[in-house]
Amino acid sequence: MKEKALINLFFILLIPSIFALGFEVKSGFQEGETFFAKISGTFIEPIAKEDISFYRGHVETTFVYDLMKINGAYYIYAQLAEKQPENYSILIEGVKYQHINQIIEEDLVANFTIIGGRADFTINPGFVSTKNSFYLTIQNIQDSQIEVSREFGQVEEGESNFFESLFGSGTVSENTLSLFSGEIRDLFFEVEPENYSYFDFVTLSSENTQYEIPIYIFGKDLKPKEKAFEFRPGEMDNITLATGSETRRIFYLENTGEEKIENISLTVSDRLKPFITIFPENISELEFNSSKKITLLIKSENISFEYSGQLTAKHEGLYAYASLFLYFVDDYVPLNDFTDTNDSQDGSSATSKTCAEINGTFCGEEEICSGKTMYPRDGICCVGTCGEEKKGSTGSIIGWILIIIIAGFLVWFFISKYKKAK
Repeated sequence: MKEKALINLFFILLIPSIFALGFEVKSGFQEGETFFAKISGTFIEPIAKEDISFYRGHVETTFVYDLMKINGAYYIYAQLAEKQPENYSILIEGVKYQHINQIIEEDLVANFTIIGGRADFTINPGFVSTKNSFYLTIQNIQDSQIEVSREFGQVEEGESNFFESLFGSGTVSENTLSLFSGEIRDLFFEVEPENYSYFDFVTLSSENTQYEIPIYIFGKDLKPKEKAFEFRPGEMDNITLATGSETRRIFYLENTGEEKIENISLTVSDRLKPFITIFPENISELEFNSSKKITLLIKSENISFEYSGQLTAKHEGLYAYASLFLYFVDDYVPLNDFTDTNDSQDGSSATSKTCAEINGTFCGEEEICSGKTMYPRDGICCVGTCGEEKKGSTGSIIGWILIIIIAGFLVWFFISKYKKAK
C-alpha cells in the first residue's frame, strides 16, 4: 500500500509539469517531408518568429519556416528539402507561460531526426487562417507517380461533415489526386463560410506520407474586429541600471484584431529619447494572429536619476502604449543585463516593489546599512539597520604614533637639558 501511495504521489506531482505546456514534434521525418510542430498553453507573451532557430547537431542551420497562432495554439511548419539525414533540433527562446499560479519563462527544445527514405510529397503552406478562398500547394518528390487523397476534418469514410460544406463547387472535387514525378499541384479551396467561425483540419495523405493542415475559417456575417494591436507586457516599471551603462529590454507588439496592419511607427516619450533606441522603428506589416519583437537599447547617463514615459505604436488613428520607468543608480550591479529581480553578486538586489513593501528603510547620508542593500522602484533601500558610519582605524594609528613621537621628543629634550645643567 505504501509503495502504491508513493507511485500515485509521483504521478500527481509529475502530471502538472508534463501538461504545463504542450510542445508536439514528431521524433522522425523522412527526407523532404514538411516539418510540423504545435505549442499549446496559456501564454503570457506571444511567441515571435524571431524566437525560433534550428540546429543540426550543435550547429545552427537555416530552415525555411513560418509560425502562426490559430485558435489559441501556435503552429510551426518548415521545409526539409535538401536537408540530409541527421539529428536536428528546434529551439524556441524565452517562452513565457502560466502554469497554475506560476509564471514560467523557459527555452523550449525538441529533438528530431531526418531519417533515410524520401517522403512522397510536400505541402505548402502548413496552416491557413482566412476568411477568403485559398490554395494549398503539393509536390510529388518521388521518382514515380503517386496518389494523394484528401479529407475534411475528422470524418468517417462515406460521410460528410460541416467543415466540408464550407467549400464551394470550385474546390477540388475528387477525393484522390494523381501526381506525376515532380508535379506541382495547386489545390484551390473556395470558401463559403457560415455565420460563425470554424476550426478543423484538412488531411492530405498518400501511401507513405500524411499531413493534417490546421484551417481556421472566419464566419461571413461576423462583424470584423476593428484593427487593434497591443504591447506585451503592457509596462516595465523597474528598469534599473548603473550610471554610464546599458541594457536591453524586449517587448512584443501583437495584432489582436483580424486585419493586417501596415506601416506602424514606434516611438518613446521625448524625455526618454536621449536614453532609448528602438529596433525596429517601423513595422511594414503585422499580420493578424501574429506579433513582432521590439528591442529597446537603453543607455543611462552618468548621474543617478529616474525617468518615466511610454513606448508608443501608431498606425493612422490607432495607438498602443507601454509604460516605462527608468532608474539610473550609482554602483548598481545586476546579476546580468536582463535580470532585475535576482540577487546580485555583491548581495544587493533589485525589485519592482517599494522600500516600504519590502520592510526596508532609507539610510541617511552619514549612515550605512548593516543588512542587505536593495534597489526598489523608489530608491536605494536598506533591509536591516541604518547606523553611523564607523571611522577607519588608520587615523587613530597615526594619532598614536604622533603622540609617541612627541612624548619621546619631550623625554629626550628634558634629559639633554638635565645633563647640561650638571
